[in-house]
Amino acid sequence: HLVRAERWRLVLLALGNNLEILNTLKSLFKAELPSMLDQINQSYVLGNFSKISEILHKLKASCGFLGANQLLAECDALDSNICQERLDSFQKIALQTWESI
Repeated sequence: HLVRAERWRLVLLALGNNLEILNTLKSLFKAELPSMLDQINQSYVLGNFSKISEILHKLKASCGFLGANQLLAECDALDSNICQERLDSFQKIALQTWESI
């Protein structure tokens, strides 16, 4: 799993053991990620790298809180070097993370 069970326990503890809030956050992440990926792809095609960085900044915050460390690392890698190879790797990990949540 790309987000480990022990991380969910830590997040749940930070949320006052409110499972409903945790499930809502997970659902929001899953709902928003495909749109963010589409926006990143569109921005890449248009050469709007500042927009990509803006989207990645938002995504990194979610990854950090949810403990999606591999996706967070891919966000950092893409943000530091926006190119097709990095974008492909980022997309792969993003989809794997989406499936694992």
